[in-house]
Amino acid sequence: MLRCTLFGHLHVWWNDEPIALPTKSAAALLAYLLLERETPQPREQIATLLWPDLLEEKGRRNLRQTLLRLRKVLPESWDGYEAILTQRNTLQWNPNYPIDVDVFRFDALMCDLESALPTWDAPTTYRALELLKRLSDLYTGNLLQDLDLLNDFYAAWLLPWRQKYQRQIMTVLARLAEYEAHVGRLHRMEALARRQLLIDPESEVAHRQLMRAWLAQQENARAVQHYQTNFGEDGEVSLPPSAALQHLYEQGVSALTNETHIVRPIPHNLPAEMSPFYGREEEKEDLLMRLAASDYRLMTITGLGGVGKTRLALTVARQFVSAFAAIEPRFPGGVWFVSLVDATTSDHETLADFLLHAIGRPTRADESAFDTLVEYLQHSPTLLVLDNLEHLPGIQHFVSRLLEAVPHLKILATSRRPLGVFIETVHLLEGLPVPRTPDERTSSVALFLERFQRVGGKVDDAAETRTLVAHICNALEGWPLALELAAGWGNRLALPVIAHTVANTLDVLRTTMPDIPARQRSIEAVLQSTYALLTPNQQHILQSFAIFQGGATAEALEAIVGARFEDLALLVDRALLTHREERYTVHELIRQFAARHLEQSDARQTIERAHATYYLQWLVAQQKTLFGAQPSLVVKRIRLERYNIERAWRWAATHGEDALLAKALPVLVRFYQLSGLLLEGEALLQQTVASVAHTSLARDMYLALAHFYIQRGKHQEANTILETLLADAPLTKHQRAQWAFLKGKMLYFQEPVLAKCQPFYEEAVQLAQEVGDTYIILRSLLSLEMLRNYDGHFMPRILELVRSVDDILLKRDAAVFLGAVGIQNRRYAEALMHWREALRISIDLADEYMMALLYNNIGDALREQGDFPAAEASFRQALQSAEKHHFLALQGNVFEGWARLCVLWKKYHRALQLAQHAIRLAEMVEEEWVYLTALATQGHAYAGLREWQRAREVYQQTVQYLETYPQVALEGLAGLAYVSWKQKDRDAATAFVDRFLQIAEQTPIAGFASPELSYKRVAMILRALGRLEESRRLQHSIQWVSYSESDIA
Repeated sequence: MLRCTLFGHLHVWWNDEPIALPTKSAAALLAYLLLERETPQPREQIATLLWPDLLEEKGRRNLRQTLLRLRKVLPESWDGYEAILTQRNTLQWNPNYPIDVDVFRFDALMCDLESALPTWDAPTTYRALELLKRLSDLYTGNLLQDLDLLNDFYAAWLLPWRQKYQRQIMTVLARLAEYEAHVGRLHRMEALARRQLLIDPESEVAHRQLMRAWLAQQENARAVQHYQTNFGEDGEVSLPPSAALQHLYEQGVSALTNETHIVRPIPHNLPAEMSPFYGREEEKEDLLMRLAASDYRLMTITGLGGVGKTRLALTVARQFVSAFAAIEPRFPGGVWFVSLVDATTSDHETLADFLLHAIGRPTRADESAFDTLVEYLQHSPTLLVLDNLEHLPGIQHFVSRLLEAVPHLKILATSRRPLGVFIETVHLLEGLPVPRTPDERTSSVALFLERFQRVGGKVDDAAETRTLVAHICNALEGWPLALELAAGWGNRLALPVIAHTVANTLDVLRTTMPDIPARQRSIEAVLQSTYALLTPNQQHILQSFAIFQGGATAEALEAIVGARFEDLALLVDRALLTHREERYTVHELIRQFAARHLEQSDARQTIERAHATYYLQWLVAQQKTLFGAQPSLVVKRIRLERYNIERAWRWAATHGEDALLAKALPVLVRFYQLSGLLLEGEALLQQTVASVAHTSLARDMYLALAHFYIQRGKHQEANTILETLLADAPLTKHQRAQWAFLKGKMLYFQEPVLAKCQPFYEEAVQLAQEVGDTYIILRSLLSLEMLRNYDGHFMPRILELVRSVDDILLKRDAAVFLGAVGIQNRRYAEALMHWREALRISIDLADEYMMALLYNNIGDALREQGDFPAAEASFRQALQSAEKHHFLALQGNVFEGWARLCVLWKKYHRALQLAQHAIRLAEMVEEEWVYLTALATQGHAYAGLREWQRAREVYQQTVQYLETYPQVALEGLAGLAYVSWKQKDRDAATAFVDRFLQIAEQTPIAGFASPELSYKRVAMILRALGRLEESRRLQHSIQWVSYSESDIA
């Protein structure tokens, strides 16, 4: 997708890669078309705007040239749309072209803000604060900075646009500054006021906010000086100061003359912070916004014990207890913390008495505690922090009654479960962010290291230490109490011992420190206190999560352990389960806790059998859809259940459930093929095939395993399986068809010679026709056609089969093949059409392997079309995916195609680096074809750098493979002819040219191998030798096989 920023300086990216616009006029044209996108714009008007001093014809010519340059750097979208619609007399930005522009997002957010904040005096709601922050982040500077210097006409067009956004952002920044004042962040208030003054130096609102921020920070001299500079006798601001501004000035002057100004303190009883608070920035900001907003009154922080609920509540509350001059406090009535951990009843009078004692207001025996509390709280806006409410049944009624009685009251509560009232906003607190790599410094890492070092643990910055700490944080899923308990062993256990132990047992997660409450001295104690409150059925459900892998749906839980919705909801409320996107999951430490209780019960075998039966039967039920035209939704569902299915498969394999496995095997293999999870499928079959040895099921599993091996380039392992199967018990007809197909496929990848592969493919086709396996028939025919260099021999049968099947995998394979036909014959637009269709299918299936492969292929086609920026973006996308999933063979392909691009782009040093990467990877995975094409590309790069001897040595290596890879050898011969000619060796150049012409008559260079490069080199030498007719004939004699669009569609 194209991404563009118009606020500040104009910048453009394609898929996160920056695009350099060719000229300032091109930048101005792009900006104009984006802002005026609603209607077609006359070319004459645009030309006048950009070049007002030129005659009309010269201006239009400049516009054509600028438009051409601009279109060259703006890639075509993946579905074929151009960025700019061109008519004879008009230009318009294409509304179908995918683009993300900051100004467009700003406009949409401003529309939302007008609904959330209709007037300046309207109360600031939470939604309004959200929008204000996003708008502030989007506005990074005045619209199209510097482009107003293009000329006076363009500046006049730009001015109204710029003023519109300046007016809007001034309102946004002023409102945000008031929010920052309420939450006590005076430096942020000051910064927002300064931003306003940069836009409009005469904004009195901004001047007032800046002076208030300084007065609140007791920087009185700065406030006075600012007023005198801007509003004194020779002040820089032309407008007279308002009474409010004069009052702020007088307040600053009196403060400087030591006059006493009493700032009424905000009453509170918050305890002092005893240790650093780590992370939770998003949660903290969200709670601050809700407390500052007008439309939220009850916020409950929920989560497991020890997850940091109380610490977060206190950290947020502390933002409201500082009183400042010139700033109205958000809670002048006070901020009060009340722990109800020792409360034993939900009686309203008793609870009210708890609260009154906490705020220092005792009651008399003859008065109602609740009425006294209400009377005290209703004078001014007040914040109550109520801690540990989960054990009090009926507490929600007390909270609701109190909020109803005191309209200005806000309550921030902590509980292991929601209170369950309508006005409540629940903030579920989970673990701290964990590091994705050992070098990532997250809040969980910071917390663990601080506690570890506090007790005397020794750490360094070595890579092994970072890896161990990252492992601990991930094993504990960022659970703060668990991290602190693990770190508490720092003075007694070495870091590797802690890292090993926390991943396998709860026992290390305990302490005897007396200043930690008894209920939080071990993770097991925290969990046991909650577990004890569950019913037997709820305990049984929780125990079952020791078996489930990656969570489960409500349907699965009901079928396997009889879980009812109300029981699941309660487990979620108590933070023992998490419910997201229709799945219930469990924290790893809770899973270990559940496993201990499951071992003590007699239900384990029953649950495991029910689990395996349910998931394998469920998998078999997906067969029809998985082999149909629309399997993507089912593939996504199976992805979610993959870990459960794999566990079920392992259990069934070790417990003799061969009949169930036999039904599930084709569906499971199909899923791995569609999803691209070949490595995972390979691992599962390797682990379990021995359990079903010497059975027909075992032979089916070995055939599937060989298929995975071949797809992943492990040809030796595949050959071992195939030869063993041939020598083993007789194969069924269908198994023999699969065997012959896989044997032909393996030979094709090892040495694509028709004579060697054809007998196996033909046997596979014959047997597959007898058993009705269309997949093997079509895949075999596709391979045979490729082995025949796409001569069209099998095309009628292929196209007939493609039209008759609904199988999405076969349709994708056919699209990939037809794209290869197109690029082989230099029909690049046709290749792109088919490969983009195959890519669409792969994206829908989330098949990372095929996505990487097709981005690579599309890069090849775009390169040969001459669209170098788009080609590079496609190669980059392919490489990211291939590296992420360790597709080594595919990485080699990508590096080779990218290197070839850099040769054509004349970036020879870069081409050399990429080609060397491709050669190294091809050697590693024994991919001879990639190795040779990368060698040819390396030769091209050396030739481009005029390193003739190195180029000659590389080209000579490719020519040695003339019999097996004639197309690569042709590139080498053309290269040798070119190098010889450049070294003035006329005879050698002539000999290489003659040999090239002889071979090219039988085997032309394919379209994906940049044929123009080789043919032009040979044609150039022929012309220099005076062989003009041969030169002309060479450029026009390549007869590309052609199929009509109706045949290919």
